[in-house]
Amino acid sequence: MAERIKVKPILKLKAENMSQNSIANIVHASKHSIKAVLDRARELNIEYKFIKEKSEEELYTLFFPGKATILPIYTLPDYEENT
Repeated sequence: MAERIKVKPILKLKAENMSQNSIANIVHASKHSIKAVLDRARELNIEYKFIKEKSEEELYTLFFPGKATILPIYTLPDYEENT
């Protein structure tokens, strides 16, 4: 399964004036993924200073609203119920 793109570190590194190639190497993501995040940030007019307090989940939903959220297939057991 592919991992989600982590938006916050990408925007943080871009705010530090790093190139897309450098960011891709640091966060271990493709250049295409980095470009997608930075293009979307431009579309939404979002900079790192505005999102640094947001969670990755909030950011992913904001940047990629059409992507499916992965939910667990099985219900997790309630261990406290059995004690």
